Order: sequence, then C-alpha cells, then structure tokens
Amino acid sequence: MRKLQQWCLEIHKSGNSVQLKEKKIKEKKKRMTKSRSRTTTTSSFDPKKKKNHFWFYVISLAIFIPSTSSTSPTLINFGDSNSDTGGVLAGAGLPIGLPHGITFFHRGTGRLGDGRLIIDFFCEELKLSYLSPYLEALAPNFTSGVNFAVSGATTLPQFVPFALDVQVRQFIHFKNRSLELQSFGMFSFSFHFFISLFFIL
Repeated sequence: MRKLQQWCLEIHKSGNSVQLKEKKIKEKKKRMTKSRSRTTTTSSFDPKKKKNHFWFYVISLAIFIPSTSSTSPTLINFGDSNSDTGGVLAGAGLPIGLPHGITFFHRGTGRLGDGRLIIDFFCEELKLSYLSPYLEALAPNFTSGVNFAVSGATTLPQFVPFALDVQVRQFIHFKNRSLELQSFGMFSFSFHFFISLFFIL
C-alpha cells in the first residue's frame, strides 16, 4: 500500500513538472511572438508613407534644381488622362472641344478636363509655359519640356496604342533627334536633358 502511494506521488510530481515545463515553453513562445510582432510592425511597409516620401522628393527637386542652376529645368511627362494636355486629340484625332476648357482656358484645348492638371501646376510653380503634347504637329512649344501623356494609356502594353513603353520609346526618339538638331544649331533653344524633371502622372 505504501509503495502504491509513493508511486502515485511520484507520478503526480512528474505530471506537475511536465506541466511546469509546458507552461514555461508556452510563455517563451508568447514572448517570442510579441517581439516578432514588434519588429514586423516597425519595419512593415506603409504605402501611404512611401507615397508621401515620393511626393516630398519630387517637390523638393522641383524647387531645388532651378535654384542651383542658371538655366531653368525642362519637364518631361509620361502618363494618361491625369496629365494629357492634348495628346489624345493629336494622336487619335478625337474631337475634344468646348465645353472642355471653357472655365480656365476659355477655349477648346484637347484636354478631357475643364481646367488645369497636376503637371500644369508644376509648370506654374517653376515659371514655365504649359507643356505641349509630343504628338502635336502644329506649332508645338518644347521650350519648357514635352508631354508624352495620352488619355487611356496604361502602364503595361495591352490593347492601347500609347502605353508607357511606347511613350518611353517616343522619348528616346525625341531626345536623340533633339540632340542631333541642337548640334546642327537648328533649335532656337537648348534642351537640357541633364537637368530635366521626369514625371509619370
């Protein structure tokens, strides 16, 4: 009987020690998960913060470059209807007239909106004239830069004629041709690509 009691006591003690070990293991796991969650939350990707940083750098460049250079920068813009200043009218021949443009420009501008676009505000801030679309054939003005944006454009080449890759190829052609014409003295202005500000809007 005494042996049986001792045996039961030992089993009870060993059971308690196992429970204690399990409890310690659980506590250790909890501490580890808490420390992991702290590190992941501090280093987690926050797209809003990243976007704010991006705009801060863009605006800083827009303010900093003109102040450090004697020549004003040129703006080079890629995009869709958010920054199309008449590319879809010139490229696709879509008749975009009044009432588009009646409020601010008081005339048809070939834009899908009624007023100014984000790129226009950058031009105003840098005291540059509004950008002409690259596809504009009649009296384009590229002294402030060039706008490759076309309404309906997409980032990936799909079923649209003026996707971002096409706009980039147009820019490469524009750059090469501009440098060639500048070397012949055929441009009345010098297009400074090395101090250009590039936008995708």
